[in-house]
Amino acid sequence: MSIGAAFLLLAVVWAFIHLVHYLATRNAAPLLPTQMHAVPRNRTAFLAFHSPRHTQVSLSGLKLQVSTTRWNAAHDRLGTLLSRRANRRTASAVRAVYDVGAVLGVLGMLVAVLGVCAACAAAVWTLAGKIGPLSPGSMDGVQNLARRGLADEDMAAPPRAAFLNIVPIIPGVTVPLAHLPLIIGAVFAAQAVHELGHALAGALELLPLSACGASLVACVPAAFVSFPDTALRGLPPRARARVIAAGPFHNLVLWGALLLSVRVGLPSGVSAITGYRSVADVGNVVVSVNADSPLALHLAPGAIVTKLDDTPLSTSATSVDTWSDYLQGAHQSPSLGWCIPAAALARSDACCAPSAPPSPLACFVALAGGDRGCADPVPVLTAPAPGPRARCTTDAACGADALCVRPRADAELLRISVLPDKGPERVVLWSGPREEVWEEVRVGTWAPRISILPLWLPPLAGVFWEYLTLATLSLFFVNLLPLPHLDGTALLGALLDFAGDGGGGARGASGFDFSALEAGAGGAADGYSEARRARGRWGRRVRTGVPWAMAGVVGCYVFVSLLNFMF
Repeated sequence: MSIGAAFLLLAVVWAFIHLVHYLATRNAAPLLPTQMHAVPRNRTAFLAFHSPRHTQVSLSGLKLQVSTTRWNAAHDRLGTLLSRRANRRTASAVRAVYDVGAVLGVLGMLVAVLGVCAACAAAVWTLAGKIGPLSPGSMDGVQNLARRGLADEDMAAPPRAAFLNIVPIIPGVTVPLAHLPLIIGAVFAAQAVHELGHALAGALELLPLSACGASLVACVPAAFVSFPDTALRGLPPRARARVIAAGPFHNLVLWGALLLSVRVGLPSGVSAITGYRSVADVGNVVVSVNADSPLALHLAPGAIVTKLDDTPLSTSATSVDTWSDYLQGAHQSPSLGWCIPAAALARSDACCAPSAPPSPLACFVALAGGDRGCADPVPVLTAPAPGPRARCTTDAACGADALCVRPRADAELLRISVLPDKGPERVVLWSGPREEVWEEVRVGTWAPRISILPLWLPPLAGVFWEYLTLATLSLFFVNLLPLPHLDGTALLGALLDFAGDGGGGARGASGFDFSALEAGAGGAADGYSEARRARGRWGRRVRTGVPWAMAGVVGCYVFVSLLNFMF
Protein backbone atom coordinates (compact mmCIF):
# COMPACT_ATOMS: atom_id res chain seq x y z
CA MET A 1 0.00 0.00 0.00
CA SER A 2 1.37 3.39 -0.99
CA ILE A 3 1.21 6.50 1.19
CA GLY A 4 -1.34 8.06 -1.17
CA ALA A 5 -3.58 5.00 -0.95
CA ALA A 6 -3.31 5.10 2.84
CA PHE A 7 -4.44 8.75 2.94
CA LEU A 8 -7.31 7.94 0.58
CA LEU A 9 -8.42 5.04 2.77
CA LEU A 10 -8.22 7.28 5.85
CA ALA A 11 -10.36 9.92 4.13
CA VAL A 12 -12.97 7.30 3.18
CA VAL A 13 -13.08 5.96 6.75
CA TRP A 14 -13.60 9.42 8.25
CA ALA A 15 -16.23 10.29 5.65
CA PHE A 16 -18.09 7.13 6.62
CA ILE A 17 -17.78 8.00 10.34
CA HIS A 18 -19.20 11.48 9.75
CA LEU A 19 -22.04 10.04 7.66
CA VAL A 20 -23.00 7.53 10.35
CA HIS A 21 -22.79 10.22 13.03
CA TYR A 22 -24.96 12.57 10.99
CA LEU A 23 -27.62 9.91 10.43
CA ALA A 24 -27.56 8.91 14.10
CA THR A 25 -27.92 12.47 15.38
CA ARG A 26 -30.66 13.27 12.89
CA ASN A 27 -32.67 10.17 13.78
CA ALA A 28 -32.13 10.73 17.50
CA ALA A 29 -33.42 14.31 17.42
CA PRO A 30 -37.14 14.88 18.19
CA LEU A 31 -39.45 16.71 15.78
CA LEU A 32 -39.75 19.66 18.17
CA PRO A 33 -36.46 20.69 19.76
CA THR A 34 -36.36 20.80 23.53
CA GLN A 35 -33.82 22.15 25.95
CA MET A 36 -32.47 18.69 26.83
CA HIS A 37 -32.41 17.12 23.36
CA ALA A 38 -31.60 19.98 21.03
CA VAL A 39 -28.85 19.03 18.58
CA PRO A 40 -26.74 21.78 16.97
CA ARG A 41 -27.05 21.91 13.20
CA ASN A 42 -23.87 23.83 12.45
CA ARG A 43 -21.55 21.46 10.60
CA THR A 44 -18.47 23.08 12.10
CA ALA A 45 -19.80 22.99 15.63
CA PHE A 46 -19.00 20.33 18.16
CA LEU A 47 -21.55 17.54 17.65
CA ALA A 48 -22.65 15.26 20.45
CA PHE A 49 -25.53 13.05 21.37
CA HIS A 50 -26.38 10.89 24.37
CA SER A 51 -27.61 7.33 24.19
CA PRO A 52 -30.07 5.92 26.73
CA ARG A 53 -27.22 3.90 28.28
CA HIS A 54 -25.30 6.96 29.45
CA THR A 55 -22.90 6.76 26.52
CA GLN A 56 -21.77 9.96 24.86
CA VAL A 57 -20.39 10.02 21.33
CA SER A 58 -18.76 13.25 20.20
CA LEU A 59 -17.29 14.06 16.82
CA SER A 60 -15.28 17.10 15.83
CA GLY A 61 -13.20 17.11 12.68
CA LEU A 62 -10.85 14.15 12.82
CA LYS A 63 -11.51 13.44 16.48
CA LEU A 64 -14.03 10.83 17.58
CA GLN A 65 -14.59 10.21 21.27
CA VAL A 66 -16.84 7.69 22.98
CA SER A 67 -17.28 8.00 26.75
CA THR A 68 -19.61 6.11 29.02
CA THR A 69 -20.65 6.02 32.65
CA ARG A 70 -22.21 2.57 32.48
CA TRP A 71 -19.20 1.05 34.30
CA ASN A 72 -19.28 3.53 37.17
CA ALA A 73 -21.61 1.41 39.30
CA ALA A 74 -19.49 -1.71 38.80
CA HIS A 75 -16.39 0.28 39.73
CA ASP A 76 -18.07 1.50 42.92
CA ARG A 77 -19.19 -2.04 43.79
CA LEU A 78 -15.62 -3.28 43.40
CA GLY A 79 -14.36 -0.56 45.74
CA THR A 80 -17.05 -1.37 48.29
CA LEU A 81 -16.22 -5.07 48.08
CA LEU A 82 -12.52 -4.46 48.73
CA SER A 83 -13.28 -2.15 51.66
CA ARG A 84 -15.31 -4.74 53.58
CA ARG A 85 -13.81 -6.11 56.76
CA ALA A 86 -13.73 -9.65 55.38
CA ASN A 87 -11.58 -8.52 52.45
CA ARG A 88 -9.16 -6.27 54.32
CA ARG A 89 -6.28 -8.73 53.99
CA THR A 90 -6.84 -8.98 50.28
CA ALA A 91 -7.03 -5.20 49.97
CA SER A 92 -3.82 -4.82 51.99
CA ALA A 93 -2.04 -7.32 49.75
CA VAL A 94 -3.22 -5.53 46.62
CA ARG A 95 -2.11 -2.18 48.09
CA ALA A 96 1.31 -3.68 48.76
CA VAL A 97 1.53 -4.75 45.12
CA TYR A 98 0.62 -1.26 43.94
CA ASP A 99 3.15 0.18 46.41
CA VAL A 100 5.76 -1.84 44.54
CA GLY A 101 4.31 -0.43 41.34
CA ALA A 102 4.75 3.11 42.69
CA VAL A 103 8.40 2.40 43.53
CA LEU A 104 8.96 0.93 40.06
CA GLY A 105 7.24 4.00 38.65
CA VAL A 106 9.74 6.29 40.39
CA LEU A 107 12.63 4.20 39.09
CA GLY A 108 11.09 4.17 35.63
CA MET A 109 10.77 7.96 35.73
CA LEU A 110 14.47 8.31 36.56
CA VAL A 111 15.47 5.90 33.79
CA ALA A 112 13.20 7.65 31.29
CA VAL A 113 14.54 11.12 32.15
CA LEU A 114 18.16 9.98 32.03
CA GLY A 115 17.54 8.09 28.80
CA VAL A 116 15.96 11.08 27.05
CA CYS A 117 18.73 13.41 28.23
CA ALA A 118 21.42 10.97 27.09
CA ALA A 119 19.70 10.44 23.73
CA CYS A 120 19.42 14.21 23.26
CA ALA A 121 23.11 14.66 24.06
CA ALA A 122 24.04 11.89 21.63
CA ALA A 123 21.89 13.46 18.90
CA VAL A 124 23.49 16.87 19.46
CA TRP A 125 26.95 15.28 19.38
CA THR A 126 26.11 13.51 16.11
CA LEU A 127 24.86 16.73 14.54
CA ALA A 128 27.95 18.60 15.72
CA GLY A 129 30.09 15.92 14.10
CA LYS A 130 28.25 16.33 10.82
CA ILE A 131 28.61 20.10 10.87
CA GLY A 132 32.22 20.30 12.04
CA PRO A 133 35.32 18.56 10.64
CA LEU A 134 35.49 14.84 11.33
CA SER A 135 38.39 12.49 11.71
CA PRO A 136 38.20 9.30 9.59
CA GLY A 137 37.14 7.11 12.51
CA SER A 138 35.02 9.55 14.46
CA MET A 139 31.69 8.41 13.03
CA ASP A 140 32.16 4.66 13.34
CA GLY A 141 29.45 4.46 15.97
CA VAL A 142 26.86 6.41 14.03
CA GLN A 143 24.35 4.21 12.27
CA ASN A 144 22.51 5.49 9.24
CA LEU A 145 18.79 5.01 8.91
CA ALA A 146 17.93 2.99 5.82
CA ARG A 147 14.52 2.66 4.26
CA ARG A 148 12.96 -0.73 4.05
CA GLY A 149 10.81 -2.01 1.25
CA LEU A 150 7.16 -1.01 1.48
CA ALA A 151 5.60 -4.23 0.20
CA ASP A 152 2.20 -4.95 1.73
CA GLU A 153 3.18 -8.53 2.45
CA ASP A 154 6.24 -7.53 4.44
CA MET A 155 6.06 -9.43 7.72
CA ALA A 156 9.45 -8.43 9.09
CA ALA A 157 9.67 -7.73 12.80
CA PRO A 158 9.89 -4.17 14.13
CA PRO A 159 13.36 -2.66 14.41
CA ARG A 160 15.31 -3.27 17.58
CA ALA A 161 16.72 -0.08 19.08
CA ALA A 162 20.22 0.00 20.50
CA PHE A 163 21.25 2.07 23.50
CA LEU A 164 21.23 5.80 22.64
CA ASN A 165 20.14 4.87 19.11
CA ILE A 166 16.37 5.12 19.42
CA VAL A 167 14.70 4.08 16.18
CA PRO A 168 11.17 5.54 16.02
CA ILE A 169 8.48 3.34 14.52
CA ILE A 170 7.25 5.36 11.54
CA PRO A 171 5.05 3.43 9.08
CA GLY A 172 6.36 3.90 5.58
CA VAL A 173 9.80 5.06 6.77
CA THR A 174 11.31 2.76 9.39
CA VAL A 175 8.70 -0.01 9.12
CA PRO A 176 6.43 -1.06 6.24
CA LEU A 177 3.28 1.00 5.79
CA ALA A 178 1.27 -2.21 5.86
CA HIS A 179 2.13 -2.53 9.56
CA LEU A 180 0.04 0.54 10.43
CA PRO A 181 -3.11 -1.43 11.47
CA LEU A 182 -0.98 -3.72 13.64
CA ILE A 183 0.71 -0.73 15.29
CA ILE A 184 -2.65 0.94 15.96
CA GLY A 185 -4.07 -2.24 17.47
CA ALA A 186 -1.00 -2.84 19.64
CA VAL A 187 -0.94 0.74 20.94
CA PHE A 188 -4.65 0.66 21.76
CA ALA A 189 -4.34 -2.69 23.56
CA ALA A 190 -1.43 -1.37 25.63
CA GLN A 191 -3.39 1.79 26.47
CA ALA A 192 -6.42 -0.26 27.52
CA VAL A 193 -4.24 -2.22 29.94
CA HIS A 194 -2.76 1.07 31.17
CA GLU A 195 -6.16 2.61 31.91
CA LEU A 196 -7.37 -0.61 33.52
CA GLY A 197 -4.56 -0.21 36.04
CA HIS A 198 -5.73 3.30 36.95
CA ALA A 199 -9.31 2.06 37.32
CA LEU A 200 -8.42 -0.88 39.60
CA ALA A 201 -6.15 1.23 41.79
CA GLY A 202 -8.85 3.90 41.99
CA ALA A 203 -11.40 1.34 43.16
CA LEU A 204 -8.95 0.19 45.82
CA GLU A 205 -8.83 3.76 47.19
CA LEU A 206 -12.64 4.21 46.90
CA LEU A 207 -12.07 6.84 44.23
CA PRO A 208 -15.29 7.40 42.24
CA LEU A 209 -15.09 6.91 38.49
CA SER A 210 -16.33 9.81 36.36
CA ALA A 211 -16.26 8.10 32.96
CA CYS A 212 -14.24 5.82 30.74
CA GLY A 213 -14.01 5.44 27.02
CA ALA A 214 -11.90 5.63 23.89
CA SER A 215 -11.01 8.20 21.29
CA LEU A 216 -9.64 8.28 17.76
CA VAL A 217 -7.66 11.25 16.46
CA ALA A 218 -6.94 10.82 12.74
CA CYS A 219 -5.54 7.27 12.92
CA VAL A 220 -4.27 7.30 16.51
CA PRO A 221 -6.52 5.53 19.05
CA ALA A 222 -6.52 6.12 22.79
CA ALA A 223 -8.31 4.80 25.87
CA PHE A 224 -9.02 6.77 29.02
CA VAL A 225 -10.57 6.72 32.49
CA SER A 226 -11.30 9.89 34.43
CA PHE A 227 -11.73 10.60 38.14
CA PRO A 228 -13.00 13.75 39.87
CA ASP A 229 -10.01 16.05 40.16
CA THR A 230 -10.82 17.15 43.71
CA ALA A 231 -11.24 13.56 44.87
CA LEU A 232 -7.88 12.54 43.39
CA ARG A 233 -6.11 15.54 44.89
CA GLY A 234 -7.71 14.79 48.25
CA LEU A 235 -6.08 11.37 48.52
CA PRO A 236 -3.01 10.99 50.74
CA PRO A 237 0.22 11.23 48.71
CA ARG A 238 0.98 7.52 49.03
CA ALA A 239 -2.48 6.48 47.84
CA ARG A 240 -2.35 9.06 45.05
CA ALA A 241 1.02 7.69 43.93
CA ARG A 242 -0.48 4.19 43.80
CA VAL A 243 -3.32 5.34 41.55
CA ILE A 244 -1.05 7.38 39.27
CA ALA A 245 1.65 4.72 38.91
CA ALA A 246 -0.83 1.86 38.47
CA GLY A 247 -1.20 2.51 34.73
CA PRO A 248 2.52 2.30 33.89
CA PHE A 249 2.86 -0.57 36.35
CA HIS A 250 0.26 -2.58 34.45
CA ASN A 251 2.18 -1.90 31.23
CA LEU A 252 5.34 -3.21 32.85
CA VAL A 253 3.52 -6.31 34.10
CA LEU A 254 2.11 -6.93 30.61
CA TRP A 255 5.59 -6.59 29.12
CA GLY A 256 6.96 -9.12 31.58
CA ALA A 257 4.07 -11.50 30.90
CA LEU A 258 4.69 -11.31 27.15
CA LEU A 259 8.37 -12.11 27.58
CA LEU A 260 7.64 -14.91 30.04
CA SER A 261 5.07 -16.48 27.73
CA VAL A 262 7.71 -16.77 25.02
CA ARG A 263 10.20 -18.25 27.49
CA VAL A 264 7.81 -20.96 28.64
CA GLY A 265 6.80 -21.82 25.08
CA LEU A 266 3.25 -20.50 25.07
CA PRO A 267 3.14 -20.23 21.24
CA SER A 268 3.86 -23.96 20.99
CA GLY A 269 1.01 -24.71 23.37
CA VAL A 270 -1.35 -22.44 21.49
CA SER A 271 -0.51 -24.18 18.21
CA ALA A 272 -2.17 -27.35 19.46
CA ILE A 273 -5.56 -25.64 19.45
CA THR A 274 -5.06 -23.22 16.54
CA GLY A 275 -4.34 -25.79 13.83
CA TYR A 276 -0.71 -24.87 13.22
CA ARG A 277 2.51 -26.81 13.78
CA SER A 278 6.05 -25.56 14.26
CA VAL A 279 8.60 -26.41 11.56
CA ALA A 280 11.45 -24.62 13.33
CA ASP A 281 13.27 -27.93 13.85
CA VAL A 282 13.39 -28.39 10.06
CA GLY A 283 13.64 -24.87 8.63
CA ASN A 284 11.41 -21.99 7.57
CA VAL A 285 8.13 -22.30 5.70
CA VAL A 286 7.56 -20.10 2.65
CA VAL A 287 4.68 -17.74 3.41
CA SER A 288 4.62 -15.69 0.21
CA VAL A 289 6.76 -14.72 -2.77
CA ASN A 290 6.44 -11.52 -4.78
CA ALA A 291 4.47 -12.27 -7.91
CA ASP A 292 7.02 -10.57 -10.18
CA SER A 293 9.98 -12.42 -8.64
CA PRO A 294 11.70 -15.22 -10.60
CA LEU A 295 11.56 -17.27 -7.40
CA ALA A 296 7.75 -17.38 -7.60
CA LEU A 297 8.08 -20.25 -10.10
CA HIS A 298 10.34 -22.28 -7.82
CA LEU A 299 9.29 -21.54 -4.22
CA ALA A 300 5.67 -22.48 -3.64
CA PRO A 301 3.91 -21.19 -0.50
CA GLY A 302 3.97 -23.96 2.08
CA ALA A 303 7.33 -25.36 1.00
CA ILE A 304 10.02 -25.55 3.68
CA VAL A 305 13.43 -23.98 3.14
CA THR A 306 15.93 -26.12 5.04
CA LYS A 307 19.26 -24.50 4.14
CA LEU A 308 20.82 -21.42 2.56
CA ASP A 309 24.03 -22.63 0.94
CA ASP A 310 25.47 -24.84 3.70
CA THR A 311 23.81 -22.95 6.58
CA PRO A 312 20.86 -24.83 8.16
CA LEU A 313 17.75 -22.87 9.10
CA SER A 314 16.62 -25.19 11.88
CA THR A 315 16.49 -24.16 15.52
CA SER A 316 19.83 -25.88 16.09
CA ALA A 317 21.49 -22.92 14.38
CA THR A 318 23.27 -20.41 16.60
CA SER A 319 21.39 -17.36 15.30
CA VAL A 320 17.86 -16.49 16.36
CA ASP A 321 16.88 -15.38 12.85
CA THR A 322 19.26 -17.24 10.55
CA TRP A 323 17.23 -16.36 7.45
CA SER A 324 17.62 -12.59 7.85
CA ASP A 325 21.14 -12.73 9.26
CA TYR A 326 22.47 -14.81 6.39
CA LEU A 327 20.74 -12.94 3.58
CA GLN A 328 21.60 -9.50 4.98
CA GLY A 329 25.03 -10.33 6.38
CA ALA A 330 28.47 -10.45 4.83
CA HIS A 331 29.19 -13.07 2.19
CA GLN A 332 30.70 -16.31 3.45
CA SER A 333 32.53 -18.64 1.09
CA PRO A 334 31.54 -22.31 1.49
CA SER A 335 34.02 -24.43 3.40
CA LEU A 336 33.36 -27.39 1.11
CA GLY A 337 33.88 -27.45 -2.63
CA TRP A 338 32.61 -29.53 -5.54
CA CYS A 339 34.45 -32.07 -7.65
CA ILE A 340 34.42 -31.32 -11.38
CA PRO A 341 36.62 -32.65 -14.19
CA ALA A 342 39.76 -30.61 -14.73
CA ALA A 343 39.12 -30.62 -18.48
CA ALA A 344 35.73 -28.90 -17.97
CA LEU A 345 37.37 -26.15 -15.94
CA ALA A 346 40.13 -25.65 -18.50
CA ARG A 347 37.84 -25.01 -21.45
CA SER A 348 37.50 -21.26 -20.87
CA ASP A 349 38.11 -18.60 -18.26
CA ALA A 350 36.53 -15.69 -20.13
CA CYS A 351 33.79 -15.23 -17.52
CA CYS A 352 36.47 -14.74 -14.86
CA ALA A 353 37.74 -11.52 -16.45
CA PRO A 354 36.90 -8.33 -14.50
CA SER A 355 35.07 -6.79 -17.48
CA ALA A 356 33.41 -9.98 -18.69
CA PRO A 357 29.88 -9.57 -20.13
CA PRO A 358 26.94 -11.33 -18.45
CA SER A 359 27.06 -15.06 -19.04
CA PRO A 360 25.13 -18.15 -17.92
CA LEU A 361 28.48 -19.58 -16.87
CA ALA A 362 30.05 -18.92 -13.48
CA CYS A 363 33.67 -18.51 -12.52
CA PHE A 364 34.98 -21.38 -10.37
CA VAL A 365 38.29 -21.36 -8.53
CA ALA A 366 40.20 -24.30 -7.11
CA LEU A 367 40.48 -24.58 -3.35
CA ALA A 368 44.16 -25.46 -3.77
CA GLY A 369 46.27 -23.66 -6.34
CA GLY A 370 45.33 -20.87 -8.70
CA ASP A 371 43.33 -22.81 -11.26
CA ARG A 372 40.14 -21.17 -12.40
CA GLY A 373 37.65 -21.56 -15.21
CA CYS A 374 34.07 -21.20 -16.37
CA ALA A 375 31.38 -23.84 -15.95
CA ASP A 376 27.63 -24.12 -15.85
CA PRO A 377 26.76 -23.71 -12.15
CA VAL A 378 23.35 -25.38 -12.31
CA PRO A 379 24.42 -29.04 -12.66
CA VAL A 380 27.33 -28.47 -10.28
CA LEU A 381 25.57 -26.70 -7.41
CA THR A 382 22.09 -28.24 -7.61
CA ALA A 383 23.06 -31.90 -7.75
CA PRO A 384 21.62 -33.76 -4.74
CA ALA A 385 24.09 -35.12 -2.23
CA PRO A 386 25.43 -37.72 -2.46
CA GLY A 387 25.61 -37.35 -6.22
CA PRO A 388 27.95 -37.07 -9.16
CA ARG A 389 29.24 -33.74 -7.83
CA ALA A 390 30.59 -34.92 -4.51
CA ARG A 391 31.58 -32.36 -1.90
CA CYS A 392 35.24 -32.07 -1.11
CA THR A 393 37.93 -30.18 0.75
CA THR A 394 40.98 -31.19 -1.29
CA ASP A 395 41.72 -32.38 -4.82
CA ALA A 396 42.66 -35.79 -3.43
CA ALA A 397 39.03 -36.41 -2.47
CA CYS A 398 37.96 -36.00 -6.11
CA GLY A 399 40.19 -38.62 -7.66
CA ALA A 400 42.28 -38.41 -10.80
CA ASP A 401 41.63 -35.74 -13.45
CA ALA A 402 39.27 -33.77 -11.14
CA LEU A 403 39.60 -30.63 -9.08
CA CYS A 404 37.92 -29.43 -5.91
CA VAL A 405 36.46 -26.02 -6.77
CA ARG A 406 33.95 -23.49 -5.52
CA PRO A 407 32.33 -20.38 -7.04
CA ARG A 408 34.34 -17.20 -6.83
CA ALA A 409 33.18 -14.89 -4.03
CA ASP A 410 31.78 -12.28 -6.44
CA ALA A 411 29.71 -14.83 -8.37
CA GLU A 412 26.57 -13.96 -6.32
CA LEU A 413 25.21 -17.49 -6.32
CA LEU A 414 22.89 -18.71 -3.56
CA ARG A 415 21.76 -22.30 -3.08
CA ILE A 416 18.29 -22.58 -1.53
CA SER A 417 17.47 -26.09 -0.32
CA VAL A 418 13.71 -26.62 -0.50
CA LEU A 419 11.58 -29.43 0.87
CA PRO A 420 8.23 -29.34 -1.00
CA ASP A 421 4.97 -30.72 0.34
CA LYS A 422 5.49 -33.84 -1.74
CA GLY A 423 8.71 -35.20 -3.16
CA PRO A 424 12.38 -35.15 -2.20
CA GLU A 425 14.43 -32.14 -1.25
CA ARG A 426 15.79 -30.10 -4.15
CA VAL A 427 18.10 -27.14 -4.59
CA VAL A 428 17.06 -23.85 -6.21
CA LEU A 429 19.98 -21.78 -7.49
CA TRP A 430 19.63 -18.00 -7.24
CA SER A 431 21.92 -15.68 -9.19
CA GLY A 432 21.96 -12.12 -7.90
CA PRO A 433 22.18 -10.14 -4.66
CA ARG A 434 21.05 -12.13 -1.65
CA GLU A 435 19.25 -9.09 -0.24
CA GLU A 436 16.70 -9.43 -3.05
CA VAL A 437 15.74 -12.88 -1.78
CA TRP A 438 15.13 -11.39 1.67
CA GLU A 439 12.96 -8.64 0.14
CA GLU A 440 10.96 -10.91 -2.18
CA VAL A 441 10.39 -14.01 -0.05
CA ARG A 442 8.56 -14.05 3.29
CA VAL A 443 9.10 -17.02 5.58
CA GLY A 444 7.82 -18.18 8.95
CA THR A 445 8.15 -21.08 11.36
CA TRP A 446 4.50 -22.17 11.57
CA ALA A 447 2.78 -24.32 8.96
CA PRO A 448 -0.97 -25.08 8.95
CA ARG A 449 -2.12 -28.56 9.84
CA ILE A 450 -5.18 -28.01 7.65
CA SER A 451 -4.77 -26.70 4.11
CA ILE A 452 -7.58 -24.15 4.43
CA LEU A 453 -5.73 -22.23 7.16
CA PRO A 454 -3.77 -19.22 5.86
CA LEU A 455 0.01 -19.23 5.94
CA TRP A 456 0.19 -15.50 6.70
CA LEU A 457 -1.68 -15.63 10.02
CA PRO A 458 1.18 -16.85 12.29
CA PRO A 459 3.72 -14.30 10.94
CA LEU A 460 1.07 -11.59 11.30
CA ALA A 461 0.41 -12.62 14.90
CA GLY A 462 4.16 -12.67 15.55
CA VAL A 463 4.60 -9.12 14.26
CA PHE A 464 1.63 -7.96 16.36
CA TRP A 465 3.20 -9.66 19.38
CA GLU A 466 6.44 -7.74 18.74
CA TYR A 467 4.60 -4.43 18.41
CA LEU A 468 2.56 -5.09 21.55
CA THR A 469 5.77 -5.81 23.48
CA LEU A 470 7.34 -2.58 22.20
CA ALA A 471 4.18 -0.53 22.75
CA THR A 472 3.56 -1.57 26.35
CA LEU A 473 7.20 -1.00 27.36
CA SER A 474 7.24 2.34 25.55
CA LEU A 475 4.06 3.44 27.34
CA PHE A 476 5.67 2.55 30.67
CA PHE A 477 8.59 4.91 30.11
CA VAL A 478 6.86 7.62 28.08
CA ASN A 479 3.98 8.06 30.54
CA LEU A 480 6.45 8.37 33.41
CA LEU A 481 8.25 11.31 31.83
CA PRO A 482 7.47 14.48 33.84
CA LEU A 483 5.75 16.16 30.91
CA PRO A 484 2.47 18.10 30.98
CA HIS A 485 -0.64 15.89 30.88
CA LEU A 486 1.37 12.69 31.51
CA ASP A 487 1.45 10.46 34.59
CA GLY A 488 5.02 11.48 35.34
CA THR A 489 4.04 15.02 36.29
CA ALA A 490 1.28 13.85 38.64
CA LEU A 491 3.60 11.23 40.16
CA LEU A 492 6.24 13.91 40.73
CA GLY A 493 3.65 16.00 42.59
CA ALA A 494 2.68 13.04 44.76
CA LEU A 495 6.35 12.42 45.57
CA LEU A 496 6.84 16.05 46.57
CA ASP A 497 3.77 15.90 48.80
CA PHE A 498 4.97 12.63 50.31
CA ALA A 499 8.39 14.13 51.06
CA GLY A 500 6.81 17.26 52.52
CA ASP A 501 8.30 19.55 49.87
CA GLY A 502 4.97 20.56 48.48
CA GLY A 503 2.93 20.70 51.65
CA GLY A 504 3.42 17.19 53.03
CA GLY A 505 0.90 14.56 53.87
CA ALA A 506 -0.67 16.73 56.55
CA ARG A 507 -1.76 19.33 54.02
CA GLY A 508 -5.30 18.85 52.85
CA ALA A 509 -6.78 19.44 49.45
CA SER A 510 -7.62 23.02 50.43
CA GLY A 511 -3.94 23.87 50.91
CA PHE A 512 -4.03 24.75 54.67
CA ASP A 513 -1.09 23.70 56.79
CA PHE A 514 -2.91 21.69 59.46
CA SER A 515 0.34 20.85 61.28
CA ALA A 516 1.08 24.54 61.82
CA LEU A 517 -2.47 25.22 63.03
CA GLU A 518 -2.25 22.38 65.55
CA ALA A 519 1.18 23.55 66.79
CA GLY A 520 -0.14 26.96 67.87
CA ALA A 521 1.49 30.37 67.56
CA GLY A 522 4.71 29.73 69.53
CA GLY A 523 8.13 30.67 68.25
CA ALA A 524 9.08 27.04 67.57
CA ALA A 525 5.87 26.56 65.68
CA ASP A 526 6.50 29.74 63.70
CA GLY A 527 9.95 28.47 62.71
CA TYR A 528 8.57 25.08 61.83
CA SER A 529 5.78 26.64 59.77
CA GLU A 530 8.20 28.95 57.99
CA ALA A 531 10.42 26.00 57.08
CA ARG A 532 7.43 24.13 55.71
CA ARG A 533 6.36 27.16 53.71
CA ALA A 534 9.88 27.43 52.28
CA ARG A 535 9.79 23.77 51.29
CA GLY A 536 6.35 24.34 49.82
CA ARG A 537 7.61 27.20 47.65
CA TRP A 538 10.53 25.07 46.49
CA GLY A 539 8.19 22.19 45.74
CA ARG A 540 5.90 24.40 43.66
CA ARG A 541 8.90 25.58 41.65
CA VAL A 542 9.87 21.97 41.01
CA ARG A 543 6.31 21.09 39.98
CA THR A 544 6.29 23.94 37.46
CA GLY A 545 9.89 23.93 36.28
CA VAL A 546 10.61 20.23 35.77
CA PRO A 547 7.80 19.58 33.24
CA TRP A 548 8.78 22.61 31.17
CA ALA A 549 12.47 21.69 31.31
CA MET A 550 11.65 18.14 30.27
CA ALA A 551 9.50 19.44 27.42
CA GLY A 552 12.46 21.52 26.26
CA VAL A 553 14.76 18.48 26.27
CA VAL A 554 12.25 16.37 24.34
CA GLY A 555 11.66 19.18 21.83
CA CYS A 556 15.41 19.63 21.36
CA TYR A 557 15.85 15.88 20.83
CA VAL A 558 13.09 15.70 18.23
CA PHE A 559 14.37 18.77 16.37
CA VAL A 560 18.00 17.61 16.33
CA SER A 561 16.96 14.09 15.32
CA LEU A 562 15.07 15.51 12.34
CA LEU A 563 18.17 17.46 11.33
CA ASN A 564 20.28 14.31 11.61
CA PHE A 565 17.75 12.41 9.49
CA MET A 566 17.71 15.07 6.77
CA PHE A 567 21.47 15.58 6.67
